[in-house]
Amino acid sequence: MSREFKFRAWDKEEKKMLYNMERAIALDGSIYIEADDWWCKFCDDKGYYNGEDVEIMQYTGIKDSKGIKIYEGDIVRFQFSQWYESPVYWTDDRGWTVHSIKVWEYNLASHISTCEVIGNIYENPELLEIR
Repeated sequence: MSREFKFRAWDKEEKKMLYNMERAIALDGSIYIEADDWWCKFCDDKGYYNGEDVEIMQYTGIKDSKGIKIYEGDIVRFQFSQWYESPVYWTDDRGWTVHSIKVWEYNLASHISTCEVIGNIYENPELLEIR
């Protein structure tokens, strides 16, 4: 089974998500970006990105309960004794992770049956406000 490597990026200046990125490869601390529908305006003439103008997010390899691809930085709604909203992030000990409160972290894949993408941390930060 092959793993699907996909990326997207948040353009800090334009305040919009850039999709359809084919590759974002770390090379000696720098990142090479190749996309199929946009030119890297943040890159030098060789396509290397300086790391300051966009936030690059990786696809987790997991889809939510509706079949939507879940990326790092997405906000998901999931159930664990009650409903929670959490950003998706990486931890070395749990892999792709969500949390019910700051203290309790859960592996994303263990909650996929109730998990739904409801936004992301850049376009929908209000979804993380305490109610």
